[in-house]
Amino acid sequence: MLKTLVIGMALVLGNLSIALATHPEELAAECVAAVQSLVDRYENDAASSTRECVRKINALQAAGRDEAAIQVARECVSTATRKARLVGEYIESIRDRCTDALVDMGAFGLARRVDSACGDSLKQVRNALERQEYAISQALED
Repeated sequence: MLKTLVIGMALVLGNLSIALATHPEELAAECVAAVQSLVDRYENDAASSTRECVRKINALQAAGRDEAAIQVARECVSTATRKARLVGEYIESIRDRCTDALVDMGAFGLARRVDSACGDSLKQVRNALERQEYAISQALED
């Protein structure tokens, strides 16, 4: 799943045609849409990954393999953290490219809005990671 997420993020970045945008409004809209698409993919992947981790943890616990369940939980959290960090880096990359281009166009207000939207998206990623960590810890407690 990590490979699929990375490929999806590369496609989003590759399709972001900053150099081709002639109107700042179009560029800002494209940037925000690219970031939201990335966050949507990430959240879907996070939910799917979490369900699979919880299923594995529950199966191991049912079989009396508590240490193996703990190890799976650690691996799941580690993978989730790596994915969140990677998505965050892509969001920051999009934000930097877009705000720089908008500033170069003299669209300072739009640059601030894109920056704010990206900040909100980063919060969404953090919240999704926290939900994953919580669900995994709850699975261990059951």
